[in-house]
Amino acid sequence: MLVDGQGGDIGYQYLSNIFYYSEVQKKLASDIIHQLQDMGYNKVATQIKPVTTFWKAEDYHQKYYNKNVPYDTIIVMNYKPPFRITNKILELAQDVGHELGLMSGAKLDLPPIILRKNNQIKTIQSSLAIEDNLLKAHKLLMQGLIQDNGIWRSSGVGIFKGNKIAHIAPPANRVLLLMNKLFDFINKNNDIAWLIKACIFHYELEFIHPFSDGNGRIGRHEYYNILAKCDSAGESTLFIEFMAAQILEALKLYNSTTVSQIKTPFSRLEFSKTKLNQNWFSRKDYKAIHKEISTSTASRDLNFGIQQGILIYKGIKNQTYYKFS
Repeated sequence: MLVDGQGGDIGYQYLSNIFYYSEVQKKLASDIIHQLQDMGYNKVATQIKPVTTFWKAEDYHQKYYNKNVPYDTIIVMNYKPPFRITNKILELAQDVGHELGLMSGAKLDLPPIILRKNNQIKTIQSSLAIEDNLLKAHKLLMQGLIQDNGIWRSSGVGIFKGNKIAHIAPPANRVLLLMNKLFDFINKNNDIAWLIKACIFHYELEFIHPFSDGNGRIGRHEYYNILAKCDSAGESTLFIEFMAAQILEALKLYNSTTVSQIKTPFSRLEFSKTKLNQNWFSRKDYKAIHKEISTSTASRDLNFGIQQGILIYKGIKNQTYYKFS
């Protein structure tokens, strides 16, 4: 590919270069460029050259990026994470809502979450809303593991899967700006469902990679495959679908394995409502939901529901059917 400049600057002197001291460095640089091209970055114009005589530029050239507002910052200032709401995402969101309804209706006694070293981390809602909480959470989780825990990274970083690049994060001097724009997006876009926001936040956190380490400690093979595909696509839609599916799977597993602590007629009726919705049902149907209770207890529950105005009914004796009012 013929390139003569970079951005608005024309001339070969503005091209980016990698200077190598050895054949090993040359091969490593070449392999990385080929991997980037395989990921869809087919316009990598960086040249690979041997080290020759080096002249230090004048002071006004040093740290130029930090001293001047770069051209692409104008674009970043209007940053909004790119994504699409697909039919799959809508279906997953509906299914997640259903599973949460089952959990809420069941009045389950949720076991306390014990984090490593018993750290008390804020809820996801407050972590999304307040930058300071994210930094505090990272500081606690990575305490004793890295030197710069609880602060944004100050150097470049990439994600490797084996000896191949899965993702290259933005430059360190853009991290603060990108994170501020992400928090701004999360806080202001109230028309976007919390589930979608959570998935977008997760993707953008991995994309920006704001910390030197500890960004994706839960990441695994499939996780980074999806991240790489989103990098190539230039949007987070696939990652939203992936994360929503993981959330749904976790909720289904939890609801199917957690023992209900429902012990009162009212709580049993509330839970049954999440299962039966507005359908007519029999005492047998009700007892099928609460297998631990006797037939007489089921009858007492249903009579209680009628007396409290929770249920309406039709029929008599064994032909009685009920419905939530």
